[in-house]
Amino acid sequence: MTRIIRTAVTWRPRFRERGGFPIKAGGPITALDWNGTTLRIAQSVLRGSKPEISSFASVPLDSPISVGTGDPAACGQRLAHALADLKPRPGVTVMGIPRSLVFLRTLLLPKPRNEEELVAMVHFQISKDLPFPVEDAVVDFQVNESLSAPGAATPTEKSEEEPAGEKVAVLVAVVRREVVQFYERLASAAGLKLAALGLSAYANARGLEIGGLTGKDRVVAMVSLSAGEVITEVVVGGALVFSRTAAMAPEVPETQTGTGSLDEITIEVVRSLHSFAGLARQNAVEEILLAGDHPQAASVVEALSERCQIPCRQIDPFQSLKVAARLHPARSASGLPDPGAFTVLSQALIAQDQVSWPFDFLHPKRPAIPRNLKRIRILSGAAAAGVLFMILWGIRTHLVNQRITVRDQVAAEIEAVSKSRPLFRKIRLNAKTVQDWSLEKREWLDHLAHLSAVLPGCSDVYITSISTGARGALHISIQARSGDILADIDKRLRAAGYDLKPLAVTPGSDRYGYPFQSSLELTLPDKMKIDLASLKVPARPEDDGSQELGQPGQPRSVSAQVSSEGDQGGNDAERRSRRRDRQ
Repeated sequence: MTRIIRTAVTWRPRFRERGGFPIKAGGPITALDWNGTTLRIAQSVLRGSKPEISSFASVPLDSPISVGTGDPAACGQRLAHALADLKPRPGVTVMGIPRSLVFLRTLLLPKPRNEEELVAMVHFQISKDLPFPVEDAVVDFQVNESLSAPGAATPTEKSEEEPAGEKVAVLVAVVRREVVQFYERLASAAGLKLAALGLSAYANARGLEIGGLTGKDRVVAMVSLSAGEVITEVVVGGALVFSRTAAMAPEVPETQTGTGSLDEITIEVVRSLHSFAGLARQNAVEEILLAGDHPQAASVVEALSERCQIPCRQIDPFQSLKVAARLHPARSASGLPDPGAFTVLSQALIAQDQVSWPFDFLHPKRPAIPRNLKRIRILSGAAAAGVLFMILWGIRTHLVNQRITVRDQVAAEIEAVSKSRPLFRKIRLNAKTVQDWSLEKREWLDHLAHLSAVLPGCSDVYITSISTGARGALHISIQARSGDILADIDKRLRAAGYDLKPLAVTPGSDRYGYPFQSSLELTLPDKMKIDLASLKVPARPEDDGSQELGQPGQPRSVSAQVSSEGDQGGNDAERRSRRRDRQ
């Protein structure tokens, strides 16, 4: 791997803002860090656009908090007891996982096309190097540099002739899932709102950048000493490019030589620097900065300066990070105010950054879930078909309900009108009769008036019935006083232009004195014209009872005379017969 220590990058993925942890910009944020039986608390706020430490406290613990192996509920209660008298109370809280619990590896990967592809490549590649199943791991990473190395083959390439494209150097951090769950349960038991769970090594690197202890291309090694381990981190600018931790044996008592622990620390630091030099091959470490509350810190600085031939000094966390003097605790045996507070102060300051943390194990970068496009299309089609079916079913139901409403209205109208059905039938029959008369196109009343003028007077005949038939036929039944009168009627009708069948004379008795009966069937000519004004109707007898049907003082019309002759002839004959009987 070449040139991984440069921080100027030509491509960097733009992951989600703030890494997903819910911190309100500018609000107070509390950082917690413990080492052995010492708990350090730092709270930061945003003054304008710059973060600032508002409070710091160092609180002793009853017993050390053992991450991963201890009981998170019991550890949380000890933490809550230590924070009980702290003012102000911690609100939004951030913590950092120690380097000893994190698996770090730098990967050189082909330049991806998008963020999702990079996440997938990191998870796929790191799963090959983990000493435990990737299902039990929480993976997060930081892009350090984009490299252009045409023609340089990566370890996974098989063909040396095939040129490789631009590369991306990625620093991957992996912790066991049970460690993250321990921190979550610890914060819950202590009554804290854990917003982010970062990497302590990254906090140290950013702290060096904030304090101006490293420049753009300046390579600085930071050695952190704590109980039982020594951590060596190489930082360029604000980027962490190398980190190594080593466990140390318990300190040698002062009654003995006292050089065993010092030599062990020096050896581990030299090994770490050699490991980095073998990876980077360029830009060697220019300065070593010592941090931590180790009692032999001054001796370690002197030994490293002599052994590595590199400037080495112990840093004051409060002075380096420009923390207000009123917040400085009492000076320790090394002459510095709590030299082990660098990590917690750095965490509190970078928590106010308005960018996402590259390492946040509560909200890690996860690969996108692979999508089954075929299944998605099938489900989408089924959903669309279901929606279309529901729409069509709704339209059908609406239309059916409208038709049912119309049917019910019509049924109600039919039920209301059914009571008048006999009247409607009568009207319909009468209308049919009128239509039949109208279709025949014959002036029947004119013919009746004409017949009243052609036939003899009522003293000789009277009509018992008149009816019409098909094809313009008129049926008349008459009663006559003698056969000669019937013969005269035949002549008159034929002379008037009517087609007449031969008369059938039937003798019989009649109480009115008209013993001869006959039925006439007249066929009315189509072109026969009747002049009603020229008709001369036989005179009526003086004792004609039909005169009483008209209004006094008004002349009778021809139609009224015809009606009187047809309907009242029998009554006139009866009255004349009665008069003769009386005489």
